Amino acid sequence: MELKDAIDLLHHADKGITGSGHWLELGAGRGLFTRALAHCLSPGSLITAVDTDKNGLAAIPDTIGEVEIEKIAGDFSEILFPEKQLDGLLMANSLHYIADHHRFLRSMQPALKKQAAICLVEYDTTQANRWVPYPLSGSAAEQLLRGLGWVQIQFVQRKPSIFQHADIYSVLATAG
Repeated sequence: MELKDAIDLLHHADKGITGSGHWLELGAGRGLFTRALAHCLSPGSLITAVDTDKNGLAAIPDTIGEVEIEKIAGDFSEILFPEKQLDGLLMANSLHYIADHHRFLRSMQPALKKQAAICLVEYDTTQANRWVPYPLSGSAAEQLLRGLGWVQIQFVQRKPSIFQHADIYSVLATAG
């Protein structure tokens, strides 16, 4: 995937991530979506990128434009984040590694400010495999987010993927 495609998944046709603040990206890898997120956020914003791959995190610059990047090496499913610190949570192709989506996202809610946003990027499939062990289809993501109390849910973009002939989608949820 190219950077332009990743940016389109986060912000497309006046929908998606905008504004400023402190965003947490879980499963940052080598930073493709970190870079895309930085393009969507206003100068002065902060992204905390988390991944187990220290070499991948090292490939992410400390700043992108005027957005600062903080990097944390570790398993995001085991890290506790301070309460009411975050303006947004991005999980791009990472929630499908968590068996219990609901329980995990519920555990992240205390770290989010009242008016925070959450953005998920996933494959629109229900078929598991070794790369996507716990898939989350678009309709299941919408149901999950509504069940967690998110009021405004918008699908930002869909793009074709070679993975199981399923699209990759992005969904943004806000408190309302």
